[in-house]
Amino acid sequence: MPIPKLERFTSKGSEEGFALIEERLAKYETEDPNTARYSRVGVNVHINTLMMPV
Repeated sequence: MPIPKLERFTSKGSEEGFALIEERLAKYETEDPNTARYSRVGVNVHINTLMMPV
């Protein structure tokens, strides 16, 4: 059985991933009139993405 090649994060891939997260957060921001709720979600997303293991 062949051993699968391990993929690594690249800075370009991470940049694209974070851009997608920002795009989706912006969509929620425009659709949610409760700015306090959106702010909490946005902060939590950013905190958790910064704490992701590398």
